[in-house]
This record gives sequence, structure tokens and C-alpha cells, in this order.
Amino acid sequence: MEDPESFGKFALHILDVLQPYKNSAIIGTISVMAPILKISGVRVGPGRAIALGMKSLLFPSSNIDSVRVDLVKKIWESVVNLAPDMFVVVSGQKGIGKTVAISTALRNKCGVVEVNVTAGDSADVIVVKSLKAIANLQYDSFISPHYSGRRVMLYYRWMFWSRPILVLNAKERELNKPYAEISDAARTLAYNYKLRVIVDGSDNTLPDSLFATLRGEIINVDEMTKEVLEGIPEVQYFIEKLRNEKLDDVVYHIVGGVPADYNLLISATRGLSGEDFQNAVDLFLGKLQSKAIVLRGEAELSHPD
Repeated sequence: MEDPESFGKFALHILDVLQPYKNSAIIGTISVMAPILKISGVRVGPGRAIALGMKSLLFPSSNIDSVRVDLVKKIWESVVNLAPDMFVVVSGQKGIGKTVAISTALRNKCGVVEVNVTAGDSADVIVVKSLKAIANLQYDSFISPHYSGRRVMLYYRWMFWSRPILVLNAKERELNKPYAEISDAARTLAYNYKLRVIVDGSDNTLPDSLFATLRGEIINVDEMTKEVLEGIPEVQYFIEKLRNEKLDDVVYHIVGGVPADYNLLISATRGLSGEDFQNAVDLFLGKLQSKAIVLRGEAELSHPD
């Protein structure tokens, strides 16, 4: 096993062997030993590299599976075929299932790291956050996260013959708050650190400059069609209830194909039936329309002509 590719295959074989024992004492022992692998705040490169590849395989995301089969396939194909200096942007309205689709696409894949990006974060802050997550530096250390991150990624590429996948989750931005410098950060992380970067954000969180860059592959996510929405197991019963009250069409017309809003409506009408149910639906739809008017005004203020 002198060449890196053979070593990478060997490392993947180890992960396959450990998969049936992910809840056993073996993994518990690894968890106990992990702190020992730290020296002066920096985790030893090989140990962290193996843990980085192992975590998302043995402990996959518990999120529900996305019903957007084509979108999930497109995201993964984009990641697989990503050029070294490019990154992927998954954008669309809040609550339409972008994050779930990304999570489904990356489930049981090696080397997945997620980092939350808040409004106003500079590019340097985002880069440092990302490198700390990769190197698992939970506290400030006199050892540079740039050094630690590069060291872990060097061993990771050698062992797994691939590049780690970094998901930058852009959190919601309040009115008049500055955008995070996520475009510059994604470019730096992809080009300088050779990471496969996915930016996950809504219309409210991503600056226009991100869509203007030639290094970003943009995947625009539209609202779900009614047929796709009805395929979500968690809302199927509720949609049938709306259909029995002859409310399914009007609700979809106002709410649209936004699963998050359907979940809010489910909570607002839980335990109700008959006229009480209908009144609660009417009240929810009225509030939603009022909120939409406010959000439209805020968007016009944020993006004046």
C-alpha cells in the first residue's frame, strides 16, 4: 500500500468494517481516545483525518429524506464534478427544502463538515470557522487554524483520495444587517484550501455578488409542485384533511410549495376539526398574506432600484 490510492481504499474498507459497530464499544473507545490525540490544542493530522471521514459515515444526518429526487441527484453530481476552484450555491426561498435536499445528497458520504455563517461575518471569520471545524479546534489555541486545517486536509486527501465537503449554512439576515462575505470566503476555501464547498442560503442571506461570480455553480430551487409536496410523508395526512374540507387548492394557492409553512399550519390547527379547523386555516392564511406584504416591503428597501 505504498501509493495514496491504495491507502485510501484501505481506509474506506476500515470504515465499512466499522459500520455495523457504530453503536458499540469500539466507537465509544474512539470517542474516549479522541482528546488524547490533541497536542497543545491541535489534533494530530492522521487521527482527525480518519475521524473526519468516519463521522458522516457512521453518524449520518437524522434529517428526513428529501422527496426532491432530481434536486438531490443534481446536487451530488455537481459536488462530484466540481472543479478545484469552483463551489456550488444552492439558493431559493426559505423553507422550500434546500437544506433537506443537501443533507440527503451528502448522507453517508465521507468528510462532510457543516459551518453556520451569520449575517455580517467577514470572509476571514468564515474561513477561520471552517478550518476550526475541519481540524475540530473547539477552543482558541495558539496553534493557527490555518496550519491545523491544512495538516488535516493533507492527510485526508492522502487517505481517502478525495477532498472534504464543506457546507456553509447562511443564516437568516435581519433588515439592514450587512450580508456575510460568503462569496469571498467560498472562493478562498475552494481555491486556496481545495475544499468542495456548498453554499446553502435563501434570497435573504446571499448577496448579489455571489451570483455574479464565475466560480459558483448556481442551483436555484423553486417551490415544490403540489404533486411533489403531497409526496412528503409528514404532510400527506394533513393535505388529505384539507382536501376533505375542500381547502387543499386554496391553501396551496396562498402557501405555495413551501413545506416549512405547511408545518406551521399543521401546528396551528392541531387537534381542531370542522368549523374550528376551517377558521384556524383562514386565520393562518390571513397572517401569511400580511407577512408577505411586509417582507416584500423589506426586500424593496434592501434592494432599491
